[in-house]
Amino acid sequence: MKKKLKLGKVLRLCFTLSLLSFLCCQIAYSQGRISGSVSDKSGILTGVSVQVKGTSLSTTTDQNGSFSISVPNTENAVLIFSYVGYTKQEISVAGRSVINVALIEAADDLDEVVVVGYGVQRKKDLTGAVSIVKAADVQKRQATTVAESLQGLATGIKVRGGGQPGSEAQIQIRGLKNLSGTNPLYVVDGLITTANRDFNPADIESIQILKDASAAAIYGSRAANGVIIITTKKGKAGPMQIEFSGKSGLQSIPRYDLAETDEFSRINFMAYDNAGVQRQRLDLGVNTNWQDEAYQTGNIQDYNLSFSGGTKDASYYVSGGYFGNKGTVISTDFDRVSFRVNTKGTRGILHIPINLTPFRQF
Repeated sequence: MKKKLKLGKVLRLCFTLSLLSFLCCQIAYSQGRISGSVSDKSGILTGVSVQVKGTSLSTTTDQNGSFSISVPNTENAVLIFSYVGYTKQEISVAGRSVINVALIEAADDLDEVVVVGYGVQRKKDLTGAVSIVKAADVQKRQATTVAESLQGLATGIKVRGGGQPGSEAQIQIRGLKNLSGTNPLYVVDGLITTANRDFNPADIESIQILKDASAAAIYGSRAANGVIIITTKKGKAGPMQIEFSGKSGLQSIPRYDLAETDEFSRINFMAYDNAGVQRQRLDLGVNTNWQDEAYQTGNIQDYNLSFSGGTKDASYYVSGGYFGNKGTVISTDFDRVSFRVNTKGTRGILHIPINLTPFRQF
């Protein structure tokens, strides 16, 4: 009986040892070290991140573009290759020990076109300081002029405007540059002009602000205070598109409770008595609230209608707008009627902006 028990223990021990050996072989088989190199179309890439997916194991390529990393499971492991400016790649190891990777540039953002001077330039080739403001951001706010529409939308831009309807706002780009003036140079659709209160912000497609000398050098001394390049909306190939927008609002200023004639005279007499001065005669027949004589409830109305369309050979964009601002001070009003036609065909581009701006100042 004892011999049978000893034989059973021996068999169980052999089975356990065999199982452990098998597992160790499997682990040894599945673990391994992966090496290789990373490059692009121009050559080797240094500093590329190589990570085992789902783990904290990672390394980077050396100055020769080579890497080496331990992988816990060479059959099912996945390596992630990432580098700034390049598309991330995930590659399955599938039992291999050498993996060479060629990364592809993520050129979507770098190839974005930026208007500079009298032409365009790709963003990756641009070295100057440029801010871009999109039309959607401009149209979210109720602004009378282009300058007012830039408030808070670009860094380094200071806008000072008056509260009077239709008043011109002043723009400073990175502070005061010279003593001759503060306003920057405006370029609308490639033409040097002014974008004052007559210009309708609803016609803007994009605004690009050139801040430093390298970006604005093509305009010479006129760009000392910076350059604001405005691109207006144009038609696109396709059926006619009709767009309408309307905004309306009220304006008011704080009012204060003023003393009436009897109350004012009583306070006035009390002040004279306390000062030991003889009372002055007051005309108690006048009872005027000067706030009512000077202020009113203002309102803003802004309506725009546009038609656009075209084919691959020609396109058109026609817009009309009305902007009215009744100020909070009596007799301060501003009205603007604008009309713009942008056409593009085989013979060139035609711009016909028309603005009618009656302006009454207090």
